[in-house]
Amino acid sequence: MERRLARAKRGSNRRGRVRLVVARLKARETDRRKDWTEKASTDLARRFDGISVDIALIHDPGDFMGQAADEAYPALAELRAQGTVRAVGAGMNSPVPLAWLIERCDLDCVLVAGRYTLLDQSAAEVLFPLCLRRGVAVLAGAVFNSGILAGPDSGATYDYAPALPAVLDRARQMRDACARYGVPLPAALQFTLHHPAVTAVAVGARTATEVTTESFTSPVPYPTRSGLSWKRCYVITKGFGIAESGQAK
Repeated sequence: MERRLARAKRGSNRRGRVRLVVARLKARETDRRKDWTEKASTDLARRFDGISVDIALIHDPGDFMGQAADEAYPALAELRAQGTVRAVGAGMNSPVPLAWLIERCDLDCVLVAGRYTLLDQSAAEVLFPLCLRRGVAVLAGAVFNSGILAGPDSGATYDYAPALPAVLDRARQMRDACARYGVPLPAALQFTLHHPAVTAVAVGARTATEVTTESFTSPVPYPTRSGLSWKRCYVITKGFGIAESGQAK
């Protein structure tokens, strides 16, 4: 409709009619967003037996980025202004679209899944520096890359698909390197938390018992034996090994 407005001649009746239609559509959009905001506020209060939700995330808007920025975010921002939602963000497994949203919306946080792990640090290239500059909190999800970093056994999955042999081999190299220094492979959880942009890690568990295990509740100490550091541990993800002396080779 706005393209029709651009094509219409200035001062023509057609341009006036098109402009009126555009104005009505935008008014309807505003009314629809207001109605949705009021409905969402009521539903949240009813479902959670309260009047405030900590975080509301726009989930996987990859194919609808324009709508996410122009429609979903303004509606959630209204809920935040009302106090119904305390923080507004977006969650995806692609760092670049998240950075795009941060540049256009006043987000409080982002949830990035599987892109800052021992196997994949792509979120650190553009997204994390932007988050640090803008004061946007990062919630890191899928830090075990859907399972392979919790146990690189035969049949392990990487990004929710069977792991390729090369990826499985890298994960096993990391497991063996960590074992030499008494560091359990769930150190993948602690590795992610050591980045200054990461505020929290969201970890999935099959049972309540898994959440109370030592791997989840106890911090893994820095592997200081023979000078091994987290940075050197992570070098192995670039295709290198780690010598027993603690020096990358």
